[in-house]
Amino acid sequence: MLKDIFEKYDSVKFVVNDQTYRGWVETVSEDYITVKARPIDIYEQSLGVVCKYNIYTGIFEKLKVEWLDEHRGADNSAIGVAPSWTDMSYVSKEAA
Repeated sequence: MLKDIFEKYDSVKFVVNDQTYRGWVETVSEDYITVKARPIDIYEQSLGVVCKYNIYTGIFEKLKVEWLDEHRGADNSAIGVAPSWTDMSYVSKEAA
């Protein structure tokens, strides 16, 4: 299921202990994504170094995972369409 949603270098955000992280997808497997991310402030300015995280489908809801949906079409283009952050908590429910 994750391979139907995420691609390498897709942007993601998630929250750990009230700290928001933003980064990009490095790899996608059947039950988790590997993300390189760094903590950010409320203005989305970097607060630290990039670290690697494995985010399993069962905790997408807990981590409030969001994916930057670029509304790509079949030809992988999104001309004239603004991207938007999409809540991915439903992935946890489908994985259960």
